[in-house]
Amino acid sequence: MDHTQTEAGERQPVQKLERVGPYRLLGELGEGGFGVVYEAEQTTPMVRRVALKLIKPGMDSRAVISRFEAERQALAVMDHPCIAKVFDGGVTESGLPYFAMELVRGLPITQHCDTQMLSIAERIGLFIHVCDAVQHAHSKGVIHRDLKPSNILVAYQGDEQIPKVIDFGIAKALGQKLSESTIFTRQGQLIGTPEYMSPEQAEMGAQDIDTRSDVYSLGVILYELLTGERPFDENELREGGKGDIQRIIREVDPPRPSTRLSSSLKTSRASMIASQRRTELRSLSQTLRRDLDWVVMKCLEKDRSRRYETANALAMELQRYLDNEPVLAGPPSVRYKVGKFVVRNRSGVLAAGLGLVLLVGGLAGTSYGLFEARRQGDRAKAAAIAESEQRELAEQRAEDLEIVADFQSEQLGAIDPEAMGVQIRDSIVNAAPEADRAELEERLSKINFTNIALGTLEANIFEDTVKTIDEQFASQPLVQAMLLQSATETMRDLGLYAKAMDPQMRALAIRRRELGNEDDATLTSMNNTGYLLQTQGRYAEAEPYWSEALEGYKKTRGADDTKTLTLVSNMGFLLRAQGKNDEAERYYREALEGYRRTLGNDNRKTLTLVNNMASLLQSQSKFEEAEKYYAESLSGSRRVLGNDHPETLATMNNMSTLYRSIGKYEEAEKLARESLAGARRVLGDEHPNTLAAANNLGYLLRMQERYDEAEPLIREALDGYQKLFGSEHPSSLAVRGSYALLLQGQGKLEEAREMLSRVLADRRRVMGDDHPETLRSISANVVILIKLGRFAEAEKLALEGERRNSALYGPVHPETVAVTERIVSLYEAWDEAEPGQGHAEEAERWRAKLAEVKATGGG
Repeated sequence: MDHTQTEAGERQPVQKLERVGPYRLLGELGEGGFGVVYEAEQTTPMVRRVALKLIKPGMDSRAVISRFEAERQALAVMDHPCIAKVFDGGVTESGLPYFAMELVRGLPITQHCDTQMLSIAERIGLFIHVCDAVQHAHSKGVIHRDLKPSNILVAYQGDEQIPKVIDFGIAKALGQKLSESTIFTRQGQLIGTPEYMSPEQAEMGAQDIDTRSDVYSLGVILYELLTGERPFDENELREGGKGDIQRIIREVDPPRPSTRLSSSLKTSRASMIASQRRTELRSLSQTLRRDLDWVVMKCLEKDRSRRYETANALAMELQRYLDNEPVLAGPPSVRYKVGKFVVRNRSGVLAAGLGLVLLVGGLAGTSYGLFEARRQGDRAKAAAIAESEQRELAEQRAEDLEIVADFQSEQLGAIDPEAMGVQIRDSIVNAAPEADRAELEERLSKINFTNIALGTLEANIFEDTVKTIDEQFASQPLVQAMLLQSATETMRDLGLYAKAMDPQMRALAIRRRELGNEDDATLTSMNNTGYLLQTQGRYAEAEPYWSEALEGYKKTRGADDTKTLTLVSNMGFLLRAQGKNDEAERYYREALEGYRRTLGNDNRKTLTLVNNMASLLQSQSKFEEAEKYYAESLSGSRRVLGNDHPETLATMNNMSTLYRSIGKYEEAEKLARESLAGARRVLGDEHPNTLAAANNLGYLLRMQERYDEAEPLIREALDGYQKLFGSEHPSSLAVRGSYALLLQGQGKLEEAREMLSRVLADRRRVMGDDHPETLRSISANVVILIKLGRFAEAEKLALEGERRNSALYGPVHPETVAVTERIVSLYEAWDEAEPGQGHAEEAERWRAKLAEVKATGGG
């Protein structure tokens, strides 16, 4: 006899089945909440092995199949290597629904990772592929609704571990809701499994479920992959009633992953968990602290608007972590935490003015412990400052600093500068005579009290913190440097770049003196100094720090270390930002060769750098070589990430600009439209990548004089960029220039000239006179001035442009040759308007120079 599952969770016998439709049942693979899964052989119209899921009796078969038929249309368009396909569906002769799916021979992802003893980095790398698969499904309009380890199986294809997400779309087809029958099962395998269920899905009759519900479930799975535990205790969830389960899911905040581990440091299970991750327990807790804590807890936010918007955003965040780059997630915002603090401590919220003074004063007094000693390597340095017999005591001190830092960090998180600003304003108003309050409040409304509060906090907390570090740890220079570096990173994360420079430079100086220039901690401070300068746009100042750090990493870590290669790539970016394209190319090639050697051609970092290399070559007018790199990047991204991945879409957009540059307008438009449609679908209309794709398509249409089609696209990009970044951001400047050229094409020459003139002035100020984009703005202004007959102004700019292009690129570079051709055109037009004024002679002189340049290989 075969068995199935009743709503009460007791197995009941059903008639033995040997065939279901065109499928011959070979054996039972397992039982879930929906029913039983069999290995089966399809006999017609093809022969293949499948997994056949036979749905339990008691469900409305006709309704289920009707829903499944509609859902199968969406499932059919999914094509991702990490999603198991659903082939077919129907009903047995006795009316039981069934689904035939791709047969995946693998273990649940958590079990696979533990069995293979994968490290934290390896687990995250595998999990990123799962996020990519979920993103692909979301881009096709399919939400899973029941993501959990048993629905993510990992199998080997050769030596490669491939995760496969199964049961996509079945949740929606079955139309399950959270009810007692879906909660209380012995196996806990039903749709909406409580341990992995989002708060909004826990609502009875919940209908408003979107992709962020899957992001929540991904967060639970990631939590379990990292810690070996789930956010909520399974017994607590299942022993409570329905109301308790919903309350826990919707209202109770789970502990952070590192806290979950720290609370069980002494248990044998915790030690086993650490060993499965190939590390020590204390080291594992430290690894999870801060970045991974933040990423996981952002996924598990009760308010879905505070989670990652997409599975791809989560994947990109985890890739930043693997690349040793700052993650975008952080502790919950101060506004949010102060609200929760007030709810918990209504009686403790005092009058505004006095409360602010006390709060700032109290924090400043203990702020030396504010910053987390966040890296295990720094903690080891803190231990190393002691003599051998004091090492244990020093290590304990470092741990104490971490505990204090965690506590103080939580306290600082409850500070909201905006709320404090309101409190300051209200305290001033309330102190005035009642008759004067209305007038005073009106006058105060023009003052930004948020900035006043933030300035007060910065001045008191950060300055006093640095002072306290200096006083408390003057005799322990390595601990002092560690805390100064941590303070710097915190200030940098808050955007306080200028304030962070002094402690950053002093941390570097201490480490140089105490440890030497080649110690890893010193190199970290060098790298961070360069990064801090780069974030301020101080590229020339950042360059020597990154260059020195790079040489140090090569010597101590080797040329193929990931950290070394990342810095090589960053050096290329830095040089390109300064317009030093030839130097940037050397670094890009070095980094790319290293990535190919160590990571392989299909690694995401490799593919990203291939795309960046193509973009650089395009900017150097090396179009044939650029096309080869774009083709490689695009085909690799399609294969590895899928057609709808943002990186694939960005590469499509970039390749479209190349085709546009070489006059392949038909190919360019096809890619541009595909990129824009995908970006709108996956990222939304206001994402920078979507705006870039809109501008690119508009630019292409403008070049073909299809102005009516081009204008709304370029206008959309212009409005979007200025809203996101302001008018002087490089992307905003590029689109402003694009819109000016549109006006020019429409015959609105004066409007176009005025806008191009402003763009040039802004680029000179923001980027410098010799930046390639500034030089292109000079050329665009020359063209419009010639059209307007303002030849003297055009001449001055044209000669400046030729001089600067020659100095930057050399006289035979295509950019310089184009400028020279423009000067010839200028004098020809000028001579035609004002014959006999010597302009013909100038035109002839420049024609001769142009011919000489082309004879030596220019153009």
